[in-house]
Amino acid sequence: QGATHHVLCPPASYQPLRTQGVCLDCPAGFHCPGFGLGNATLCPPGYYCPNNTVQAIPCPWGTFNPLNGTTNLSDCTPCTPGMYCPLQGQ
Repeated sequence: QGATHHVLCPPASYQPLRTQGVCLDCPAGFHCPGFGLGNATLCPPGYYCPNNTVQAIPCPWGTFNPLNGTTNLSDCTPCTPGMYCPLQGQ
């Protein structure tokens, strides 16, 4: 039996097609921060996004990540010797 009303997907999920009864889990390398998303958002540089990420997770102090779509803390690289990485999310 179908739904009787439109249901918004919760954060950490999305659904690109209208009139679907299920939401898709936000995939690794993306984040899904709001309700009712039609698309997952690519994880930005300086952050990493494992499966089902609501908000992109910043790389810790002393590390950086120049790439989009990374999925693990291990993608955050220690700051290059002689350089300064004072902030999270670099």
